Amino acid sequence: MELQDLFGKVEGLITEQAKLHKAALAEQNEKGKANSDKLEALEKRSADIERYTNAYTDIQKAQEELKAKHAELEAKQKDIERFGVNGQQAEYKSIGERFIESTQFEEMKKNRWDVSRKFEVGTFPFEAKDFLTSTVGPTLVDPQRVAGVTNIPNIPLTVRSLLPVGRTSSNTIEYVRETSFTNNAGPQYSPSPPSIFFDGAKKPKSDINWALITSPVRTIAHYMKASRQILDDAPMLQSEINNRLLYGLALEEEEELLLGDGTNGNLLGIVPSATAYNTSLNAAGDTKIDKLAHAILQVMLNRYMPTAMVIAPKDWHDIQLIKTEEGATNKGSYVFSNPANATEPRLWGYRVLPSLSMTAATFLVGNFATGAQIFDRMAATVEVARQNEDDFVRNMVSILAEERIALAVYATGAFVTGAY
Repeated sequence: MELQDLFGKVEGLITEQAKLHKAALAEQNEKGKANSDKLEALEKRSADIERYTNAYTDIQKAQEELKAKHAELEAKQKDIERFGVNGQQAEYKSIGERFIESTQFEEMKKNRWDVSRKFEVGTFPFEAKDFLTSTVGPTLVDPQRVAGVTNIPNIPLTVRSLLPVGRTSSNTIEYVRETSFTNNAGPQYSPSPPSIFFDGAKKPKSDINWALITSPVRTIAHYMKASRQILDDAPMLQSEINNRLLYGLALEEEEELLLGDGTNGNLLGIVPSATAYNTSLNAAGDTKIDKLAHAILQVMLNRYMPTAMVIAPKDWHDIQLIKTEEGATNKGSYVFSNPANATEPRLWGYRVLPSLSMTAATFLVGNFATGAQIFDRMAATVEVARQNEDDFVRNMVSILAEERIALAVYATGAFVTGAY
């Protein structure tokens, strides 16, 4: 082979190698560009994530600021409602005042009292001021309060305040009541034949029995007659609504919740539904306080935790007057009360409700939080009319207060009632 041919072949190999190197370099550059594009996309996405994260943080911060401003505005609004714009408490308006300022009352006045309108008051309990404030004669409870922190007197409890309250749109309430519960929970065990394997043993069986109870919605109401001139004398009307109609309605509601016998339009109250006090718990020399402790124990043995007790005012009066030393000299200190300071009535750590509806020398102890419930069908309302009977010719009006409620007693064992 000639040298020239050899050089030609070598040159061809070098050229081919250069082409391969160039192609490899181009491929490498292409891959590098692709990787660069991917890196750029990742960097852009990372920047977007950072931007969105910062925006989300800013939104959260703005929300917190708005929440704080909203809380501040609410607090200021409450201060304005309580103390007024100039730092003095706004005038308290009782139920009667709200009624005579209502649109319903204005409509009756415009129609020369020839139409009746219903004004919804709400559900009990009301504040004591609702019943005691009147612009006619001396004011029993001053609706004005000095700005600043003041001691609010204890407002007497009502049975309604002890019970959960629901709403209903029906004329009856159907619910299940637990009548008995036998707890046989225990270990799974098979003594015969002796074996370490108990998988085939029968587990103990407990029993719980229920009864379907129907509680009708009952109407509690009363009305009174008044001169037509009372409609032109708003303060007098306010007084009659506050001190007579609504307070009387609240008193009757409490008696129905406690003692209603379930007949002739009455509710079936808690006392007739409760478990009778077990007198075998008594011991010689027991006082009223001892028997209330026994009743608390009985409720606990029924697997319920008591929340309160209801007793007659006379019985609470007797308990309050108990002293550390009794006798002819009547010395000693009061055990359960301090005549100089008013305290919430309590015995054995539980709330005491002295109720006028309870018969003297009787008591009711129980779990009012879960053992029973009130259902409001219609909140308390006030209505004035001239079309009743012969009101028109006698120049009289009829003022009616009314509500519709039902009572469910879920567990009779949650309540214990008896006598001292």
